[in-house]
This record gives sequence, C-alpha cells and structure tokens, in this order.
Amino acid sequence: MSTVDPADLRREARARKQAQDEAIQHAKALTPDGTYDPCDAAVVQARQALRTVYMALLMTCTFTRAAQLVDTMIWHDTTYHVISYFRARLVHAERQVTNAPRGKGRAPKRERKSAKASDHKRLQQQLLRFVDEEVAYYAETVACLVQRYALDETCSVLSALAIQIQPQHAASLAESARVPAHRHQLYEILQRLLTCMGDLHRYRELHSAVPDRHHRVFFHFTRAVLFYHQAHVLLPDHGNPSNQLAVVATTVGDSFGAVYQYYRALCVRVPFDNARHNLQRMLEKALHAWSSSARRDDVLVAWRQAALEDCPARRVPVPSISARWDSAQDYFDSLVAFHSLCFLRADFDTACVLHDAILRHMLMTVDMHELRAVDYLRILVTGLCASWTTRLCPAPLHERLPFSLGAPYSAHMDADVLAEHVRAAWGTLLVCHVLGILTALLAVIRHELMSLLRDKRPDGEPGLMDMGRILRRTLPSVRIGLKWVRGHVDYMASCRAQAAQAAQELQQAVDQQKTPSSLATDAVARLACVQRSVEARMSSFWSALIDFGNLLQAAYPPSVLPVAPEASIFIEEDVDLQFLGPIRRVMHPTEASPYALPDLAPLASAHADYARG
Repeated sequence: MSTVDPADLRREARARKQAQDEAIQHAKALTPDGTYDPCDAAVVQARQALRTVYMALLMTCTFTRAAQLVDTMIWHDTTYHVISYFRARLVHAERQVTNAPRGKGRAPKRERKSAKASDHKRLQQQLLRFVDEEVAYYAETVACLVQRYALDETCSVLSALAIQIQPQHAASLAESARVPAHRHQLYEILQRLLTCMGDLHRYRELHSAVPDRHHRVFFHFTRAVLFYHQAHVLLPDHGNPSNQLAVVATTVGDSFGAVYQYYRALCVRVPFDNARHNLQRMLEKALHAWSSSARRDDVLVAWRQAALEDCPARRVPVPSISARWDSAQDYFDSLVAFHSLCFLRADFDTACVLHDAILRHMLMTVDMHELRAVDYLRILVTGLCASWTTRLCPAPLHERLPFSLGAPYSAHMDADVLAEHVRAAWGTLLVCHVLGILTALLAVIRHELMSLLRDKRPDGEPGLMDMGRILRRTLPSVRIGLKWVRGHVDYMASCRAQAAQAAQELQQAVDQQKTPSSLATDAVARLACVQRSVEARMSSFWSALIDFGNLLQAAYPPSVLPVAPEASIFIEEDVDLQFLGPIRRVMHPTEASPYALPDLAPLASAHADYARG
C-alpha cells in the first residue's frame, strides 16, 4: 500500500471540505437571491479537489480507520448535495412557472412566464448532465476497485450492469487485501457504490420522464432496480438496497411493495438504519386512511351484531364481513392497512376481522388468476417479517388505544396484566396470519391435486404429472412457509397455550360484570372472543397440512421424484430469501437439503404426527 499517512489525508479532506463550503458561500454572495450555480468553475474546482483526497483515501488507505465510510463521504459531499440542490431549485422553478400570472394579451407577463419555464428547463438539463457524469465516475471507481483488489468473484454482477473490467491476477495483491474481513469490507464498499449508481439512475428517470397527453407521468425505473438488485446480490444480508427498492415502489404507487421491501431492509443481519422509521411513517399514513374508511365502519357494525347473539351459554365466534375487493390494488391496500394496525398496535379488534376477510378473498384471487407467484410469496414473507419484528422489537409509541372502541381496561382485571395479554395477542395474531395464508393456499392446492388424481388414468405409466398454473403459483409460497413452520413449532405451541389461558382469564373478568353481553362495549370481551378462536385457526392449518401431505404423496410418489443433487434444481426464492431473519436458520442448513416438492412430503408427515400428538 501507499506510504501516505492516512491521518494526514483525513485532515486534508476536512480542509478541502471547508474550502468547498467557502466556495459555495462565495458563489451565493454574488447573486441577489442567494442561489449559486453548482457548475461554477470555482465550485467545481473545490469539489474535484475534495473528491481527489477522498479517492486517495479510498484507493491507497482502504483498510485504515481514516478511510472508513469514505465512499459514503464521496456520495454525500460531492454528489448528493449537488443533486439535492438542483432538485430544490427545480421545485422552486416549477412552482414559479405554475403560479406565474396569466395576463390576457399582455406581453411582459407572457415573457416572464416563458423566462421562468426556460430557467426550469436549463436547471433540468444541468441536473441530467451532472447525473450522467456521476454515473460514469462511479462506474470507473467500481471497476478500479475490482481491478485493484482482484475481486473476480464480482464479475457476474458487474457484467449484468454492463460495467467493463479487466481483472488482475490475485498474485499481485497486497497481504492485507487477502484478509477475509478486508475482502468483506470491499464487498460493502462495492454494494454502497452500486446503490449510489442506482440512486443516480432513479434521479435521472424522475427528472427526464415526459408526461403523456393526459399529463400523467409513468416512470420506468428498470435500470435503477437492476442496480439495487445486483447490490443486494453482493451482500444479501444487508438492508440498504431493499430500502431503496422500497423508495422506488413508493414512487410508482405500490404501497404494499414498499412495505415488503422495508421489511426486507429491516429483517436482515445488517438492517438499514432508517428502515424501521421509514416503515412506520408509511404505515401511519395507511392507519390514518383506515381510520376513516367505510370498511372499518362495517367491522364495528359486525361486532355490534355479534353482541346481540352472544351469551354465557353460547359464545359467538369472531364476526365476519362480506368484503370484496374490485381489483388487486385495492386488495393490497387492505393488506397494508392490516399491517399498519399490527405494526402500530392499534384497533386489535378490527384487525382480526379485517384479517379474516383478507384470507377469504385470497381463495378467490387464486381461482380468478389475479395474483402471480411472486405476489403470494411477498404476502407470506411480509407476514413472516411482521411476526419476527413483533417478537424482537418493542411496539412504537403511538397515541391510539389498542382497541377501536370500548373501555380498554376491565374493572375486574389489573391493567398491567391486561396490557401483557394484549401484547401477546398481537404476536399470536401474526402467527395466525401466516398460518392462515398457508391454510388458504393448501386448500387451493388440495383442490388442484384432487383434480389431477381424478384425471389420471388408472392404467397409465407411472411418472410425474404436469403441474398446472395454480400449483406453479402457490407451491413456492407453501415451500417457504413450511420451512418457517418447521423452525417455529415451539413458538406456535406457546402461542396456542397462551391464547387458551388468556381467553379463560379474560372471559372470567368479563362474566363478573352485570351486563348480558359486552362485545359491543367492552374491549376485554372482544379480546377474549379473539383468543378463543386461536385454537380453531391452528387446528385448521394442521388439518389442511395433513390432507396436503397425503394427497401430495398420492399425486407425486417419492419413487418417481428426482433426487435433488442429481436434478441440480436452482430455486430462485431459496437463494433470494436465505439470509432473511425469520427463516435464515431453516433455509438449507445442510448440503443434503432437498429442493422443490421432495422437501414438502416429509415435512407434512412430521407436522401431521405433531398434530395428532
């Protein structure tokens, strides 16, 4: 490595940073409105001088303490602050164009509006030109790092991004570059640089998309998503790329996709710093929309109707609503509303009813071919992450009570005891959510397998039957879900036992009151009603799993299935999800772990034995 003292370079970088700030302030002082041109020669020179020192730290003192996160400094101090300034100026210029006076035939006003529009276009062109220059710079920096440290194993990632490199021989590497921890540090630097390039492509699309004749703007973030995805491939246990994918999903109006990606950014070994804050901010908006929705009113009416039928001799089940969603987008919006209730611990009683309606509608989405395989997988994975987050992280502070209406405390139960029951009930609800998704998919698969067996000729030769569209769209989610079940059997049993005990204690507290039925007015009574339903929900899952295991072995006997090592099957969802926190420990713990259908049959048999016991 170089003989340059890293501490000296770091001190020089601080001096260059101050010089850049002074150049910007001087440029602002020359204009009456306090703006400046980022392309001004003095400002550009100061920025390039700062970047040169940062690059010296990055390339010659890579593994020293002085160079820690220097790539992040390059982004914030020499790239992002310029882009953010351009974007702020563009917003101001666009506002001026929109609010410009529209005179009738008066030339000066028309000229002023035309001048403001020209200024907006000039700023836009400057921003796009700067973005293109930065993309080229970061591509060159990535290629230089790969060549300098012979990161040949990253060639496939860079090839997918069309970044040309000429890998050097590993024999020329310095000894420090061979240390595993240092190699991992290089991977982290590359991931951050690729994520920055994804951000640049995202900014380019944001400010170059042209509205159609109806003044609608459709963004195509294909290039940005590709960079984020390849950054994720480099280090799948880091959450930064997933957070940026959530930003893209938010921009295009895919709120459920954003929630899914925020959970992916949160539930990994190295979560993104602001992932939880970003997720909470998005879900608070969804909760606000849910609080004034007509569907929430329907849920409250259902609870009041259930109160008319409830009595000590006959306890009614959790009420239901006949909810129908006109489109897949509306369905996903309701899923976001459900997760907002769970994440923010609000409206527990309405969350349970909404949850049941969502699961019932899932059966219809399969029959109508509305959702893709990846949609079912994302619904399941979001549920897994929500359950995992609820177990590991305390609830965020929120001003809302945990119930939609009624007194949250009973006169016959200690407040702290009730709060503990409510906390455990949220975790149990999310376990039932995951199991409910699997139960719905298993019911669909059961119907499909029975159809295959009915159509099978009795005198036909033994062999694999062709899988239809329904099986291909649902089996990936079932595979991942059963892996989660395998690793959480004890947790499921504890939720089951806790719910039974809570239902008994809560109902005893409610029965001490003089009212004939308190479902409509007492939140404790509704909580007891929900906890009584846990046993039936889990039993439904085990029954569906037993039927599925039996039908699976009949439709696809083990004797005709290929052996996994011989088949060499590549399953994309296994690779993509293997570092996700909720299922990391059960994703192929050994080399002999089976793939595809073979791993479902023994898993189903094992859980069937557990259910019978």
